[in-house]
Amino acid sequence: MNSNIVANEDDDFSGPYRATKIWNTIIRAFKHGMPIGRRRRYMKVYDKAFTATEALEWMHKYLKSNPNFGSDITKQQTVQLMGKLLKARIFEDVQGSKKKREFAEGGRVYRFNQSSPAKDSRVPLSARMDLMNAAPGQKTVISKSEKSKTTSKFKSLAIPKCHLVAKPLSLESMEAVWRMVTLHRLQKTIGYNTLEEFLDASLVNGRHIMHNCLYVNKSGVVGNVNTKDQLPHWILSAMKCLVHWPNKVDDNFAIYPGFEKDVFRAVSEYFQGLTEPLLTHSLYETITNVFAAVWSMTDEERVKQAVQLALLLIPPSNRRKLHLLLRFLSKIHNNNELQLAQNSEDLRNLTVDTFYQSVLCSPDASDMDTNLAKHFLWYLVENHDFVMQVPCDLRKQVEERLSEIQRVQVVYSSDDKGSTTYCRQIPLSAYEKESLQHSTEALRDLLKKIVADEKMNFKEKRKRLSEFQKLYPKIYENELGFRNPIPAAPPLKIQRNIHLPRPLRRLRTLRS
Repeated sequence: MNSNIVANEDDDFSGPYRATKIWNTIIRAFKHGMPIGRRRRYMKVYDKAFTATEALEWMHKYLKSNPNFGSDITKQQTVQLMGKLLKARIFEDVQGSKKKREFAEGGRVYRFNQSSPAKDSRVPLSARMDLMNAAPGQKTVISKSEKSKTTSKFKSLAIPKCHLVAKPLSLESMEAVWRMVTLHRLQKTIGYNTLEEFLDASLVNGRHIMHNCLYVNKSGVVGNVNTKDQLPHWILSAMKCLVHWPNKVDDNFAIYPGFEKDVFRAVSEYFQGLTEPLLTHSLYETITNVFAAVWSMTDEERVKQAVQLALLLIPPSNRRKLHLLLRFLSKIHNNNELQLAQNSEDLRNLTVDTFYQSVLCSPDASDMDTNLAKHFLWYLVENHDFVMQVPCDLRKQVEERLSEIQRVQVVYSSDDKGSTTYCRQIPLSAYEKESLQHSTEALRDLLKKIVADEKMNFKEKRKRLSEFQKLYPKIYENELGFRNPIPAAPPLKIQRNIHLPRPLRRLRTLRS
């Protein structure tokens, strides 16, 4: 640093801000002119430091040479000034600032505080450049004529309106969240750091998980499945026949000894004839790995929760069939009137041996673990009430995650997206009112589409309109009133010759 302590003649200030200018000049002169070096204090040596006596002598000589103070400045006044500089953290004690001591002449060692440089003199507001045309980091003083032009330009600029809207979420984003939350819960339940050794994440479909959790009917079975992917009506009738045997048997069935065994065989042949098992070939490794990992756990609840989460990964149509099959097998085991085997143990072996490949099967026969597949099927039968339920708090976790992603953002109505825009904050009540209005308009459009859809059959249209009326009665009444928008159902054609499906038609012709 320069050790020159003679003040510049240009430092003689007058006019407004005189005290601020003098203060900044003293700080700059002190930081640039005060000699610094290695100083010793007790048993330690400090670099780039100075003692209190050195600073006092330097500052006293500087003030005497400064035209703003004169040669009559006293040493006590200099001590007071140095105390103010210390308090302003221009320099500090090398031992730290925890011990607040007054500045005094002596051998105490100080150094400059690099985090508190001298403040630059403030530019008057009238000389600052407007924010609209200023480049980042640019400090430019403009003339009065330029300022007036800028002001008129700002007044003529139309400030666009802004709206607080929620960030739109695509279907892919929602599916990804359902997939991420479900897999994270499965990993936490199993107790492993990663799921890479259990499953291939690319095979997990977030849409299947979302459908299995959201579209569930009152009986707990997944719904909103295409009719062609559901169990045929004759299979449902056959299953009900065995569940309620010997009561509630269809009158179209010709009852004979051994009839119930033929019905059971017809049901088993249907499931054995499926193109792939209900848990799918692609998820065989995932299901077996998860079950094998948790089966040895002593906590039965964690085992059930892990299986419950794993069953959410299968397609909705397969999950619906699996749920109905598990209910069927559980109920026929509790029907003491149904004699398909000699005892309950034989009945268990019969059902497991008959249906295990229809539920869980490997695409490669050499990789098939038959004992595990049989054991897993019977575990599902015994615990189907729990494992086929949707986890109660899974949906809540997904909704919280979606609300974090779907944060409110400001959208401008200006056509020029690149121009500088300003917005005015609107109250929360106005935002909620606007959101409700948009939601109402969307629901009205949905109702109109349901009514105008000519491709939708009578039964489906009546079902959807009934659901809409229950959920949104006010919108339904405002749009449709009390009139029935559904045309009259076409007259039923009486079919005289009842053609039963082939398996049951064969049962009808059997005789004892």
